[in-house]
Amino acid sequence: MKTIACKTLPLFITLPLLVTSCEKKSAPSSAENVAAVVPADAPVILAKRGYLPPAGTKTGMELSIAMEDANVQIDAGGQQMQGKVNQSTKGSETLEFLPGEKIRRTVVSKKISGKMTINGMDQPIPDSSDPLEGSTVLLSKTDGKWTAALEDGSSPTEAQLTAIEKMAKPLNNESDAETYGEAPRKIGDKWEVDPTKIGSFGEAENLTGTYSVEFVRVEDYQGTPCAVLKAKIDLKGTTASKGRGSMKMRIRGDVMTHRSLKDMTDLQVVTSGSVDLDGAPAPGFSMHMEGPIRLTQKVTVTRP
Repeated sequence: MKTIACKTLPLFITLPLLVTSCEKKSAPSSAENVAAVVPADAPVILAKRGYLPPAGTKTGMELSIAMEDANVQIDAGGQQMQGKVNQSTKGSETLEFLPGEKIRRTVVSKKISGKMTINGMDQPIPDSSDPLEGSTVLLSKTDGKWTAALEDGSSPTEAQLTAIEKMAKPLNNESDAETYGEAPRKIGDKWEVDPTKIGSFGEAENLTGTYSVEFVRVEDYQGTPCAVLKAKIDLKGTTASKGRGSMKMRIRGDVMTHRSLKDMTDLQVVTSGSVDLDGAPAPGFSMHMEGPIRLTQKVTVTRP
C-alpha cells in the first residue's frame, strides 16, 4: 500500500480499501427526518455478496495516513539503535465501474514523506511515491474470480505487480459481506467478525484476533442516510513483500464508519489506534516499532 526509515525498511502502514460513496443531494432538514426514513427498529441490509455500483458510476477517494512519534528499535549487524519515526501518506484515486463486471482504477497520486531520529541524530528519509502512481489498473471478473492488470497491457515492475495483486483481494474475499454480514441489521446490533475470512487488513495478512462491530445509529452524511458503525479491532498478522522478510504486525484501535444504506458502501472510514511491528526485513537487520496511527478515508461519487 509502499520507506518507514531507511531504504531497507518497507512502508508497512498502508490501508487502502476499495470503497465507494454516494453523491451529494438535498440533505434532510433535521436528524428527525433521517430517522423518519429509517426507523430505529427497522432492519436494514448493509452488504450483499457480489454487489457493485451501477455501470457508469465514478468515484474519487482521498486517503490520509499519519504515524507520529513512533518508537523504533533497530539491530543492524549487532549495532543497537533506537529513535522516533514520523510518517505521512497522502493519496488520491479514482474508480470507474464499467459494464460486464469491470472496474477501472487509477492511482492519481500517492506520496509518502517522513522523518526519523536515531540515537539523537536526524536521519534523512527520501520522499517516495506509490509504484502505481499515474497508472490505471483494470479489474475484471471472470468465472466468479476477480483479476487485475495494467490497462495498457504493459508488463508491471515487481513492485507494481505486488500492488496490483492486492487490488483484487478485497473483491475476491467479499470483505464487506464478511464484515457486515448479509442478514438484516438494526440499531443496537453487535456482532463479531471472523478475521480469518476478511483476508487482510492493510498490509497484514493471515489474520487472527478480535474484530467487534456495533450498529450505533443512523444519521445523514453527504445527504444520504447512513449507518454509523463502531468497530474495535485487535488484529495480529504477518506482512511480507517479494524480496523482503516477513514482519509480525499487530493493529489495535477503533474504526468509525459511515455506510450508505442506499448503496451499501462506506462513505467515510476513520481508524484511530496503534500498530506494532517486529521482524527482520533484511539479512542482518531486525527492528521493532510501535506507535499511534490514524487513517482517514473519504469518497465522493458521480452517478451515471
